[in-house]
Amino acid sequence: MKTKTVEQLLSILPKNQTIESDISGLFFYCADRPRKTISYIQEPSICIVLQGTREIT
Repeated sequence: MKTKTVEQLLSILPKNQTIESDISGLFFYCADRPRKTISYIQEPSICIVLQGTREIT
């Protein structure tokens, strides 16, 4: 992904909030810091890392 695209996306996504899109069942979450590991069952999802590295389990 191009740097300009990443910068544009990061500028419009609120940090550490879940945003529901106009598409039913589609949510966005932008984290700017590590979160405590928690265990829960979630609907199938896709994780897109724009910057840095993440550990998703």
